[in-house]
Amino acid sequence: MITNIEISQAASYGTDVQSTGDLAKFNFFFGSNGSGKTTISRLLANEGEFAASKVSWSQNDKLETLVYNKDFIDANFSQSELKGVFTLGESTIEMVNEIAGLREGILEKKKQIASITRKITGDDGASGLEGDLKALEVRFTSACWRQKQALDGEFSGAFEGFRGSADKFKTKILSEQSSNSSSLCGLEDLTQRSATLFDSVLMQSPLLRAIDGRRLKDLEVSSILSKKVIGRTDVDIAATMLRLGSSDWVKAGRGYHDANDHVCPFCQQPTNDQFRESLDRYFDDAFELDVVAIRDLRAEYEHVANEVLQREDELLAHSTGQVEIDTRQAIHQAFRSRTNANLLLLDLKKQEPSRVIQVESTAQLVDEVNAWVASRNEAITVHNVMVANAAQQKKVLTSDVWRYLLDVPLKEVISEHLVQVTRIKKSIEGLTNTRNRTETERHILSAELKEMEKQTTSTRPTVDEMNSLLQSFGFRGFSLASSEDEKTYKLVRPDGAEAHATLSEGEKTFVTFLYFYHSIAGSHDESGLSSERVVVLDDPISSLDSEILFIVSSLIKNLLSRVKRGEGFVKQVFVLTHNVYFHKEVSFPSSNQEKREHIYKHWVVRKTDEGSKIVPHEFVNPIKTSYELLWADVKDSSRSNLTIQNTLRRILENYFKILGNLNSDALVLKFEGGDRLICRSLFSWVNDGSHSAHDDLYLAIDEPAVSNYLKVFEQIFEKAGHSGHYKMMMGKPTEQVD
Repeated sequence: MITNIEISQAASYGTDVQSTGDLAKFNFFFGSNGSGKTTISRLLANEGEFAASKVSWSQNDKLETLVYNKDFIDANFSQSELKGVFTLGESTIEMVNEIAGLREGILEKKKQIASITRKITGDDGASGLEGDLKALEVRFTSACWRQKQALDGEFSGAFEGFRGSADKFKTKILSEQSSNSSSLCGLEDLTQRSATLFDSVLMQSPLLRAIDGRRLKDLEVSSILSKKVIGRTDVDIAATMLRLGSSDWVKAGRGYHDANDHVCPFCQQPTNDQFRESLDRYFDDAFELDVVAIRDLRAEYEHVANEVLQREDELLAHSTGQVEIDTRQAIHQAFRSRTNANLLLLDLKKQEPSRVIQVESTAQLVDEVNAWVASRNEAITVHNVMVANAAQQKKVLTSDVWRYLLDVPLKEVISEHLVQVTRIKKSIEGLTNTRNRTETERHILSAELKEMEKQTTSTRPTVDEMNSLLQSFGFRGFSLASSEDEKTYKLVRPDGAEAHATLSEGEKTFVTFLYFYHSIAGSHDESGLSSERVVVLDDPISSLDSEILFIVSSLIKNLLSRVKRGEGFVKQVFVLTHNVYFHKEVSFPSSNQEKREHIYKHWVVRKTDEGSKIVPHEFVNPIKTSYELLWADVKDSSRSNLTIQNTLRRILENYFKILGNLNSDALVLKFEGGDRLICRSLFSWVNDGSHSAHDDLYLAIDEPAVSNYLKVFEQIFEKAGHSGHYKMMMGKPTEQVD
């Protein structure tokens, strides 16, 4: 069955898509001539001619669609002969039963196929197992994309080409799952390599130079530091100086003694030559050499320590990460503190050569710095190798990044997804195979039925039944006659002359409808009587008098009754009409049970300034009487400005002239100025011969003019004393009537 109709940019329809929504077994469309009903029937007859419109079918199973409209009449009366309608002729009981059995078998196979299809694609063609599969893909795609977004900052280079589409990224994940053979690497390693390889500028870095701490170490263990530097012991003053331990302050005072004309700086007494000679002999050349050695060691130590500190400053600039920087700075500060303390000790030794000192070693701190340099150089070496072979290394890194995605953040997601997809695909495959076998079995049964129908079908029953109906309905001036091969019909007069070109419009319409009506239960081929079909009837009572209208209505109601009972192969019916009586005859359910089954649906087709509109009314029949329809158009804010004047005139004509016999001229005189002109124009079609030049006022009408017409229209009822009727028809409270 057809489930929905969407139509736009066709004939009177504008760019806004008009949709019917869910369709039922019986669908009724009411609308005035020119509103867009025939366009709907033409769309159902040939969807391919309407590029911007669409007809949706249940399970995408398109049925044969038989459409009765003006095009059908023109096509079948453009030639003098009609195609014969094949129906079952005289057959044995066995053949009839066999045909019935084949039809039931085919129908059962179709039901099985439909049931399997529903399991695979659902009732809407987008759910079922395939819908479950799509939902899985959506969830999996979303999960993959979330991981991409989480790692995109670090690995944008590795994701290049797949960063702009979630579907492409998901497809790449599945591709890598089946082909990636890389080993799993840690996230930190991948991040570091990515920062190097996918940097905009790739350059090799020089290795860091280690600190040479050997000289500093030698100075810190020099023997002079543990040596008591004193003068000669064989000098007469040596015993006293050794006993007093005054060698260092005597040496310091000697300089003042020599500079002060050999006056003792301590007692301020002149010294003799012997004392001066004893001092010179005590502080001999060996003593002086040791003092110089102490002074030189101190100076060299400061120089070497400063060089190491400067080198450490240079290395500090190569530190990365706050933790590493903090560690390097701590070692640097410790080295500075230790060397400063050692310099103070060396200064003390320089002042007091006889003092034994021991400085603190800086070797461990230097070793720690050099260990870091070695580690950093290893990383630099790896970096330089990557830079030297960047293209290959990028490929390796990219593969490693995808491997990480597969094995860490997406491992469980991928595993669960593949299990569920495999399960659903196996189910779909099994059902598809079963459906294919059932389709093959249905085709075999259809071929058997086709051969059986060829042996038993004939056009004779159709022509006999149609002639009988024509005779019973009073059409005795012509009839249908079969050709010699009984494959076509032609219309003939009683004397045998062709009647095709001389039929009246009503006769032509009625014969065409009877021909279509019998085609519904037959086929234009010797086989094909069993195909399921949709029937569309577009204004089948046009140009018919009231008696024939009743006959056509009865035939259509009979068709609907057979479809309700499940007789024949019609599965869905569309009726489109502008006639209120005909619509009421065929569209109202015959029982409350049918109302509850919701097999009837209704739409009103209206032509507005923006184009034709299809207005649904679900399971409520909106059509009561033509008079009520006119009022409905007045109440509708989306009415057409081009037709509202005519609608207002027809209401006034029905109510005041035909029913009330009211004097319109007297009503016109109750208005003044422009309102009088509007009132006269509304009555101009009611009063014969009253047309005037003022009628041109309504030829070009806009929204403000419509408002004036509606205001005067309401005032006509008020001034005539019939405001209660106006309010009732407009759905306003009537208790306000004076």
